[in-house]
Amino acid sequence: MWEQVSVREFRRFCKAVLAAWVLAVLSVSVYAGQDEGRLVLVAHAGGAVEGYAGSNSLEAMRESAALGFRYIELDMLTSSCERIVLTHDWHHYFNRVPKGGVLPVTHAEFMARPIFDRFTPVDLSGLIEFLEEHPDVRIITDTKDTAYAALHAIVAEYPEFIGRFVVQVYAFEDVAYVRGLGFEDVLLTVYMMPYHLTMRAAEIAAFAAEQGLWGVVVPDEIVTEDYAYRLRLGEVRGFVHTIDTPERAALLQGMGFTGIYTGFLTYDAEGELVSRFAGHGARLQDLRMRSISIGRDPVQRAVLSGAVLYRAGEPVYMHKGRPTEVSSDLAAAPFISSVTGEMYIPAHHFNRYMTGREWDRAQMRLSMTVGGTRAEVRAADAYELVMYRDMVYVPISTIARIFGYQVVADGGYAVLVPNGHTWTQAEVLGAARSLFRQ
Repeated sequence: MWEQVSVREFRRFCKAVLAAWVLAVLSVSVYAGQDEGRLVLVAHAGGAVEGYAGSNSLEAMRESAALGFRYIELDMLTSSCERIVLTHDWHHYFNRVPKGGVLPVTHAEFMARPIFDRFTPVDLSGLIEFLEEHPDVRIITDTKDTAYAALHAIVAEYPEFIGRFVVQVYAFEDVAYVRGLGFEDVLLTVYMMPYHLTMRAAEIAAFAAEQGLWGVVVPDEIVTEDYAYRLRLGEVRGFVHTIDTPERAALLQGMGFTGIYTGFLTYDAEGELVSRFAGHGARLQDLRMRSISIGRDPVQRAVLSGAVLYRAGEPVYMHKGRPTEVSSDLAAAPFISSVTGEMYIPAHHFNRYMTGREWDRAQMRLSMTVGGTRAEVRAADAYELVMYRDMVYVPISTIARIFGYQVVADGGYAVLVPNGHTWTQAEVLGAARSLFRQ
């Protein structure tokens, strides 16, 4: 038997055994941290790197591991040639890489296109190499695929690494299926369930307790104190995604949640939860309303003079070069949805454009009259509307469609540029970043 085992396979086996031992030791200390008053942090989509969120890149994973993250959540999809690659979704893929080709792209095309023009894309073999280098890290999967193609690939190609994965499932019936593949640690995430099911906290907590699930994760948009209470009552670990402000994290911890998914938060040397990047969930006391203005640079003036500029976490927006203060409440700021990966804008930001607006909470519908043209937006159409902390949010792509703009988005920035513009993505985003650095 041993003659048939290659040196590489033997080394990989040894590393997997070592990793299992390390994780057995750390599984006690990580959750002991909860007893010491610390939330468990999960690096969302690999974690942020250089201010960019949602990259699922090698650099993001390495930075998260260096910061002490022991759980990294990653998005896994299938390329057109049936290879597993790490990306949030194909719908917004061209927001992160140079455009061109047919979606989904091939594995070769995916690996050849740097993410945000700077970061290394990762496939399944690259993820396994990362796990070999970091034996104390576990991966939480987000496959968005009820066929779980990524799990089948792991089982077939890297069975010795099965224990390094915590698998997110999207429905009750998926638990038995995933465990049948050999994955013991299962995390129920509710964001893809029908809305009426996601709010059944008692039923979800009871199921998780009965099945011995690793935990339950809920989107911040539906969090309630009752949700936290039901999970605690069933002794179920509760996680919330995606949280990027220390204040919100502290509130959730006070409710009794075990941990959070985050792109930008980490613990500093004193054990305080802080944001790594100013403007992305920075401490509220440090986030001040500030006037921004277009500088004298001719390119910046030309690019932004007709644009609408947003940055996630900033309660400031600008229209046609005029800064406008909309709210000092961070909850009124744009945010990146963990469901769609897209920026969502508070609907009331667009009051100045509307001659009339009707909000139908029961039907999740926003009807707008814009310049004499009526536009109706429905929640059922690709998450068109969400309720977040009692406010209505609309995805920026919807706003662009209604008002005749093109979206240029990258790393927490989104710029609505009038259709027909001649500026490159780099020029638009460069102007946006330089403006916010003022």
